[in-house]
Amino acid sequence: MRIALVEERLVDPFRDAGARAIIDLQDSLTRLGHKSKIFYQGKHLRKQIHRYRASAILVSRPFVMAGCNDFKQLFRVPIIFWAQDFHSRRQSLGEKLGGASAHSSFLTSLVEKSALIAADVSVFPTFEEAEAVSKRFSLANTTSHPYFSFTDGEHPKLLERKRDIVFIGSSDHMPNREGLTWFLNSCWPSLHCKFSETRVWVIGNWDNSKLPQGKHLAVEFTGQIPEDQVNSIMKSSLIGISPLRFGAGIKRKTLQYLHSGLITVATDFGLEGLPNELDNKSWYRANGEEEFSKTLATILERPNTVGRISQAGREYVLKDFSEDKFDRRLTEILCQAGL
Repeated sequence: MRIALVEERLVDPFRDAGARAIIDLQDSLTRLGHKSKIFYQGKHLRKQIHRYRASAILVSRPFVMAGCNDFKQLFRVPIIFWAQDFHSRRQSLGEKLGGASAHSSFLTSLVEKSALIAADVSVFPTFEEAEAVSKRFSLANTTSHPYFSFTDGEHPKLLERKRDIVFIGSSDHMPNREGLTWFLNSCWPSLHCKFSETRVWVIGNWDNSKLPQGKHLAVEFTGQIPEDQVNSIMKSSLIGISPLRFGAGIKRKTLQYLHSGLITVATDFGLEGLPNELDNKSWYRANGEEEFSKTLATILERPNTVGRISQAGREYVLKDFSEDKFDRRLTEILCQAGL
């Protein structure tokens, strides 16, 4: 089959998790023996897809899908909506946290409903999101898929790691911006006083105007760096954090920490889509300033006593986010779409 993938802008897997999800999807289609090509929004989009003679069209993100509402009628092939996450829910949570108007999330919900109606199948990264969307919009065409896949590979033992902390994410994603600002302002000062040798590595693009306010010692903003440098920092550090206080969907940063053998500390939103029964076994769940800071302090004080959680987290990702599981689930979705 020939699958046309439609995205908003140039897909850079190092820019954001949504772009990474499209690359993982394209890799899976190749493994399954299908051909695929990425197309971008623009005035020639329909002509380009027509020339490609696609067997199906997969559109990523709700606002892109909103501009493709005529695709089903125009091309007469199955349309799959790769939602990325429940956008209006994420926006609504952010508005409540910041005390802002619900105007933006309301408009997004209208766009999402339009996108869902225009698709044969709508795919979300977690079962809970797919269920919530189905209930909210009274639709039966929603389903879930793991979105990301990981392969095995060696990683250093905890004894070889520095007691450093890693955060991955760029400032253009509001949950990242708000979550890191909260962590640096509320949790980091007391931790730095106690663990002066520990550094925080912030990996990703950060606009200077959006950097957390205040002087934060031992915090390194790396900017966007090559993947080998990212891996080097992660493999030499001890802890990965997802201090997100709102959001939606599977957080690739959390999965990436687990896969790299980092001891992972995350809030409810940072662990969204992951099973609660593995808390304190494969990762640490911590919410609020006191709990988050205390959990990090315990790890930094006694890294070897909690080292088993690193291996358990990695094993979970390799099992539940394997390429084989990704491919099997994608095959089911293609069948659900009538392919």
